Amino acid sequence: MVNKSKIVNRGLFVVFEGIHGCGKSTQVELLYKRLMEDRFSVVVTKEVKDTPLAEEIYRVAFQDGSEAFENSLIMTLLIAASRASRVNKLIKPALMENKIVIGDRYEGSMLIYQYFCQGVNYRFVRKLNEYVTNGIHADITFVLDVDPRVAHTRRVLRIGFQRKLSGWDAKDEKFHRRSRIGYLTFAKSEPGWILIDGTRLPEEIASEIYSKTTNLIKLKNEQRDT
Repeated sequence: MVNKSKIVNRGLFVVFEGIHGCGKSTQVELLYKRLMEDRFSVVVTKEVKDTPLAEEIYRVAFQDGSEAFENSLIMTLLIAASRASRVNKLIKPALMENKIVIGDRYEGSMLIYQYFCQGVNYRFVRKLNEYVTNGIHADITFVLDVDPRVAHTRRVLRIGFQRKLSGWDAKDEKFHRRSRIGYLTFAKSEPGWILIDGTRLPEEIASEIYSKTTNLIKLKNEQRDT
């Protein structure tokens, strides 16, 4: 007998946000494993990754000394292009097949990093996000909150003390503190954003996230049956 994958009515889009070193990747992996154990069909996608175009943009733009790192508008447009590719190639098709999509960063990152931290026009960022996502927004966004000093220690431990931090990870503490303020500010008003204490044990955080996610799955499937 073949075990069929469970489905979610019109799919479910779960996004993780937070400053660099907040523990997103760990929680993405833990949620993915739990949902797969529950026999859901799950797609994981990461910002500026997972499609040929997005990978090429990452290779060119996200290197120390790149022109994009020196010009916030160029960086914004390149990230937007990579996001449009992810939506077109991965996110939209998976949702149309009633799958669960887990995103490691999405619209929120552009609000925080390009608008709040780098000063790109707010209305432009909003309109650009809306256009490149084709109106596809996260059903729920988990914002993992940690102190930037804790996040810095995690980033260093992740790559090893002998290696140098690069890219966004290498930004100074002032930048990461501002990005945290941005996340805390937007978490109060953005629909579907849930602030999570990222300093707890990973298993405790994962349990809370799994519970909220499965509750939302149940709600969406109940709407299908009515």
